[in-house]
Parts: sequence; structure tokens; C-alpha cells
Amino acid sequence: MLRAFRAITGIKVNTTFAPQGLLERIVGEGEKSPADVLLTNDFAPLIEARRRGLTQTFKTRVVEANVPAIYRDPEGHWVGLTRHARVFVVAGTRVDARAATYEELAEPRWKGKICIRSGRNAANVGLVAAMLAHRGPDRTEAWLGGVRANLARRPGGSDEDQIRAVINGGCDLAVVNSYVAANFMSVDQNLREQKHDAIRILFPNAADRGTHVSVSGAAVMKRSRNKENGVKLIEFLTSVPGQRIYSAITNEYPVSAAVPPPSLMAGWEPLKSDSLPLHRIAELQRAAQTLVEKTSFDQGPDNAVAAGAAARKAATRTKIRFALDWRYEGPAAPFVVALDRGYYEQEGLDVTINEGNGSVESVQRVATGGYDMGFADISSLIHYRGGAGSAAVKAVLIGYNAPPFAIITLKKNRIESPKDMEGKVLGAPAGDGAYAQWPMFVLANNINASKVRIENVSFPDREKMLAQGKVDAITDFWFTSFLTLMANGVGLDDISVMLMSDHGLDLYGNAVVANPSIMKAKPEAVAAFVRATLRGIHDTTASPETAIKSVIKRNPAANEQVEIDRLKMVIARNVVTQEVLLNGLGDVDEARLDHSIHQIGAVFPFASMPKPADIFTNQFLPARDLRILER
Repeated sequence: MLRAFRAITGIKVNTTFAPQGLLERIVGEGEKSPADVLLTNDFAPLIEARRRGLTQTFKTRVVEANVPAIYRDPEGHWVGLTRHARVFVVAGTRVDARAATYEELAEPRWKGKICIRSGRNAANVGLVAAMLAHRGPDRTEAWLGGVRANLARRPGGSDEDQIRAVINGGCDLAVVNSYVAANFMSVDQNLREQKHDAIRILFPNAADRGTHVSVSGAAVMKRSRNKENGVKLIEFLTSVPGQRIYSAITNEYPVSAAVPPPSLMAGWEPLKSDSLPLHRIAELQRAAQTLVEKTSFDQGPDNAVAAGAAARKAATRTKIRFALDWRYEGPAAPFVVALDRGYYEQEGLDVTINEGNGSVESVQRVATGGYDMGFADISSLIHYRGGAGSAAVKAVLIGYNAPPFAIITLKKNRIESPKDMEGKVLGAPAGDGAYAQWPMFVLANNINASKVRIENVSFPDREKMLAQGKVDAITDFWFTSFLTLMANGVGLDDISVMLMSDHGLDLYGNAVVANPSIMKAKPEAVAAFVRATLRGIHDTTASPETAIKSVIKRNPAANEQVEIDRLKMVIARNVVTQEVLLNGLGDVDEARLDHSIHQIGAVFPFASMPKPADIFTNQFLPARDLRILER
């Protein structure tokens, strides 16, 4: 597609692909961001990009002629490129219906026969938003409750998983995106052997308002240095040649009426799209997310909930005291989500969660037995385990695959590289996890530490002192100080973040750590805690906006939008990395962990050099399939 664009225009396009967290990356890059055009596989990220002020308006006669108004932002911030419909995949031999509606999913005849992924998934939130627009809040809430009651199982997995469940007899109807069905039918060996007789595609509401659709789309970024060329790319993608290529690559429907759908869908009935403008769906997304939570949709059918409740009541729950590393802020969401949604309880646990005051304290709390488990950066654990007479505390689940340690400064202070710290004042709390990495940062970057004055500051005053010019830079987790500075009136473009991981420190970040006593006496409880926490992480990464409500419930003084942004930043840069996408959540690469131990040992005298097995154990992790993030 991009080669065709270059052949026609002579313009070369450089691309960066990110399954998650692209917006957070752009935010972190600030005015240095090289991004000119944002391409997404759904319009929800385009709405979020506009909300964050990352896009700029563009309007051309070419785009307006090629793309219907319902697939464009009214003010010109984004434009749809291809469409995908939210369709039904039904069992060919068990379902006689040749037509259906979304409304019918709540009817008793579908009891125990429906499969769907999490209600927090963007595709389902969009569908609920469309129902709100057509049916209003009361009828939509009743409909959502009816659908939940008709589910064959608890929502979860990917769209492909729902189709497999239909083929295998687990349910009769799956709600999926049309391109997933097309891709699945083209490559799945099981379906090829059965000549596709196992399933059929139904387009809901084709006889009345039309089938709900979403779009892949494009936006021009606010700091684009090549806006003219960026707009030319978007014009090409909406042209007849561009639409043919793009829709064929993605197995999606063109937005242009002048281009037929890809050949793979040629045998399907024609798509009649809902005429509801997508910007109206965007306006109702928050309300839709609220309804998904209000109806406890992801708890699954009532009979499963009742059975689970009976089992929980009969079981004797194991008490676990858990210490956070910090306050109830965005990054604490996975733990409080797991608590509020009953995931720990369902595992037979009675979990108490308390705030912390830094990773060093969190490790000590667990080591002394005051807490059974805690959340702390793994470097602090390595420091502790390298000391004489340390308890055999171990990490059992990696939360941050990449460390959040950073030097944060203001651009006016002209600190653009690690060596620029010489002659400056660094503000750092003595117990700060990021400051604990300073000696390694100094060694890795050949900084003359004698030329840097260290000012011992309190945790609450750190950002204020930087904003007031009393220190030149501070150490912290990057996402914490970044947003705290903005809350203190410092502009986004005035902040500079130097991630230590970009300057020689190959470390892991925060992890769930466990006291040796509970690992030995109650290993099943530790494994249960890990499983429930992973569910909390899955829920949180799927819908940070809804997850944050569990945080705000415990910290009502916090700014909800700030905490949503903080959470999205940590998910994008610290939780979801290429290593995690490949290997799943929670585990380590032993060679990488061993290297980080030796990197720490090069500047800190260990009483005894810890081995990777002294720091981390994967014995409590579930199978990889349960740790893979939905994309």
C-alpha cells in the first residue's frame, strides 16, 4: 500500500507499529514526536487522540468526496478509511435463522447459546453506545442484562475464540467483527476441511436500520512537520486505488461507495450499514462503559455467578495482607479491580490491600512478615537479597516489564543528555526507588557524580521544588512526576523525561513479591493470588477508564482524568512491551534478569551476589495462554 503511494507521489513513508500504547508514546515524545499521521484499526483511538489534543484539523475536497460524512469527524480531526461490521457467526446446523437483530440477543430463545468477548472491549463498547443512541438508556440497560443472562459462558478471549466455540458446540452464536470472521474462514484448517459448512454469517438489523459498523481511520498529528504530505497520504488511502489495496489487506469494507468489498466477502450478503454518525457513538462511549459495569456484564450468565457464589461461601478463604508500593493512584488499578470484581474471593482468598511509601518499604514490609505479599520494584528486591541475613523474599509476578525510573526536568534547564546533569541539583527522596538507580545511571553514562549536588527532598514536595526552580531535576517514576507537574501548572511542552532504560539500565520494573513463609506453607494461595491479579491486569489494560473507578473509590480526592492518563501511560511504556506481547504477562527472561543483577552489583557491594532464582520464581504462574494479552 505504501509502496503504491510512493510510486504515485514519490513520497517515502516511515512507519512505527505498536499493538498498544501508541498515543502514550506520542505524548511522551512531546514536541520531538516524529509522527505526522496516525493510522488505527478502530476509531476509538482517534477519539482519544483528539481528546488529548494530539490531532489537528484537516479538510480537503478529495477526502470529503471520497468518504461519507458519517465516517468523518465534523471538525476534521479524523477520517474513516475502512469499515468493519459487528456481525453474528452462527452454527450452520443448529441455527435456522437467516436474519437476526441485536435486540433478539436478549430473547429467551438464545438462553445459554451466546458467546462474546469482554463487554469492556472497544468493539462491544461501540455496539452498546449505538444501542444507547437508538434505544435510550433504560431499554439498553435491560437489553444488556438480557444478553448477559443468555451467555453460554463468562465473556472473555478474542473474537477468534468465540468462533471456535461455535464450531466446537460451546455456543450457537458468536458476536464478532466481520474482518475476524473473514480472516478466520480463509486460514482456519478446521473450516477448510468442513468447507465452511460449520458456520454462517448473519448481518444484524439488515432489514431495518442496518448493521453496526466501526472504522479504521487516520488523523494528522498536531506536531506534524510534514502536514502537506500527510494529507496526501490520507487522500490516497481514500481514493479508489488506495481503498482497493487497503480493504484487500485488512479484509474490511471500503468507506468509498465506488469500491466493492474484498473478494473474500463476495459471497456474503451485501452490507447495509447503520447510518448513525460515528461521532455520535464516540459521545456515548463513557455512558456505554458505565452500563457494562452497572450490569456486571463480564461476570457472565446468572447461573455461573450463582454457582460461583455458592462455592465461595462454602470455601474457607485464606487471608492475604498485600502492600502497595505507593498511594491509590492509576497504577494500583489491577489490584483493586481484582478485589472489587471478586476475583480474589473467587479464588478462595480474603485480601486486604494497603497503601505504601515506596518500594524499599514495601520489600521490608514483606520481608519482616508484616505483609504476606506486596508490590515493589525488583531492583529494590535485588538490593535487599544481596544483603547479609536477608529473608528469601521472591518476585512471583512481573508487573512492569520495563522499569519506570527516570530523571525528570524542565526544558528550560537544558538537561538533554545524562552528562548535562553535571553542575546541576538533583532532588530525590532518600527512599525513592528511582533514586536507588542513580549510581548505576552515573556509571552507565560516565557522569562525574561529584559535580551533581543531591538535595534530599520529601515525596510530596519533589515536583513542587522542580516547578519552583529549587532543584534542576528530580528522580521518580516517569508517569507520576509527568502528570503531577502538569497538575501543578507546568505545560506539557515544558517537561522533559529521561528514561533510565533508554540510557543503559536494562532492568525489570515492579513485581508482586512474596514472603517465604506463605510460599512454603500456602503455595496454592500464592498461585491463586497471581491468577486473580492477572485477571485484574487483563481487565485494566482492556478498559483503563472503567478500571480507574476502583481507584477513585478509594482516593476520591484524586483527579479521575489524571489517573486515567497515568494508568494509560504505565500500560503503554511499562506493562505492554514486545517481550510481554511475545511471552505473556508476568514472566522474566533469565538472561536479562541475570544481567540486571550484575549491573546492580557493579555499583553496590553485595554480601552475596544473588542468582536469578533467588529473585524470581515462575512456579506460581499459570499457563502462557492465560497470560497473553488481547490485542
